[in-house]
Amino acid sequence: MAAVAQLRANAAEIRGSMEKMIEKRLAQIGEPADGPRGERGLPGERGPMGRLKTAKAFVEGGVHYEGDVVLHCGATYQARCDTAREPPHHDWICVARAGEHGKTRTGPKATKKRPTVRRDFLGAAKWRDPVPGSVLPVFTAL
Repeated sequence: MAAVAQLRANAAEIRGSMEKMIEKRLAQIGEPADGPRGERGLPGERGPMGRLKTAKAFVEGGVHYEGDVVLHCGATYQARCDTAREPPHHDWICVARAGEHGKTRTGPKATKKRPTVRRDFLGAAKWRDPVPGSVLPVFTAL
């Protein structure tokens, strides 16, 4: 029993030492290392416009290359590196996914026609206006 008590005392001493060291380091992080902060620099040149590749269906067992954009299980993913793994995985970054379903409206306002979002066979979203025949594209699948 004395050995267990000694081990507990040693652990408590080490824990106390570690907490003090961590507090000291955290205090140093908040302080500027080289003196006061300087003036903000001028903005750099504008870079080239970013672009996503056209989204394709995820192919199980296939290889997808860095930058490839795929549709899988209702979400859109971009490959961070060459990969054969199925998203979601750390090789992929989720670009977009479906949200939760909204609440069903009841009462007098429920009968009022409101615009709705519909998806075509490629996943492109379109606003469907309550006026017959008017469909406005909002965005296309990435």
